[in-house]
Amino acid sequence: MSNESRGWRWFVLLGLIAACARVPVAGPVPPAPPTISSVIITSLDAQHQPARVVDDRGKIRAIVASPAFSREGWVQADPERVAPLYRIDFRTAAGVAAVYWLGARSHPSTFPCYWFCSGWWVATSAATGDVDRSRYKPLPEGISLDLWRDLPRP
Repeated sequence: MSNESRGWRWFVLLGLIAACARVPVAGPVPPAPPTISSVIITSLDAQHQPARVVDDRGKIRAIVASPAFSREGWVQADPERVAPLYRIDFRTAAGVAAVYWLGARSHPSTFPCYWFCSGWWVATSAATGDVDRSRYKPLPEGISLDLWRDLPRP
């Protein structure tokens, strides 16, 4: 193998690593578990599936306490890649306390994440009520599996 082909391999490897680099950012303050009366998950799919409501106190505590909604682990997002699949509303007796958005992989899929960007992520809402495309939180598989155990998909 020539030195030139080794050089290109290193260049490609470094490019892939740089494409997957994450810049940490401050996360939002999670909702307070005792104040949440229900959690509503709505699919953003065009099939207009009915929203699912979680009002069991034990499941609400588990969802709100999930590391998915903690302040740690948030990173700067590429706004083009933050296209959620679900909306999650944390409701209190007075109304909506917080809105999160849940997505999977690089959605929509773009280079270089066709092959090796995987897993679920959450994002917060901007002041407008739309998804905040400036930051998101990648969810390790263990956290997403625990979250889906308590959070029903519509």
